Amino acid sequence: MQFKSPRSLYNHISEKYSINRGKASNDLTELPAALNLLGDLQNKKVLDMGCGLGKHAYEFIKRGAKVTGYDASEKMVELTKKYCGDKGSFFTDTHEKVSFKPESFDCINASYTLGYSNKLPLIFEKVKKWLRQDGLFTFSIPHPLWLLKRVENMDYSKAHKIEINIDAYGIEVFNYYYPLDFYIQIINVNNFKLLNIIETTIPRSYKGKPEEKYRIPNALVFKLQKVK
Repeated sequence: MQFKSPRSLYNHISEKYSINRGKASNDLTELPAALNLLGDLQNKKVLDMGCGLGKHAYEFIKRGAKVTGYDASEKMVELTKKYCGDKGSFFTDTHEKVSFKPESFDCINASYTLGYSNKLPLIFEKVKKWLRQDGLFTFSIPHPLWLLKRVENMDYSKAHKIEINIDAYGIEVFNYYYPLDFYIQIINVNNFKLLNIIETTIPRSYKGKPEEKYRIPNALVFKLQKVK
């Protein structure tokens, strides 16, 4: 089945996505990395772009943040609201259309969600505008090594649309792949300061996982700062 937008994709798979999330490793890898990079969130205004199930938003709220989040899928927003209770503000919108006032947020996070857009330059421009001076932007993308096993005939030489097989969920999702130099260029064009990159693997303190998950990273998590 082909999906033309993140909205149609996640409205279709939301129930399965929620049920199978426990089988995935993101909560042990990408989520802790994002929290580590963002640091102290007490009283910070945080935007969660593509809030999904609300796992990140919930952790931000637990750490004292005032959280706003949106997702292209109405059903995913419902799941976020259910998971976060009456805390936070969540609504349905897309990266391309959503709008906020300049300098509305101290921190912005986008976990595995930028790849659903083919308008990355526009998104980075908007994020820069929404962030306050010295504000932080964390975002994660699938690690190139992780993609190699899940995308047939994976081509790293150019930006293009790919279909990713997500074993833990038993689903296939689309993404737009961008080479790493594209991200570096867009970071520089928008005058972000690149503070850190984490390649995420499962810590060996978590026993009983497949050996490759301790050795092969599943994500790259970036930490940027608005400096101009």
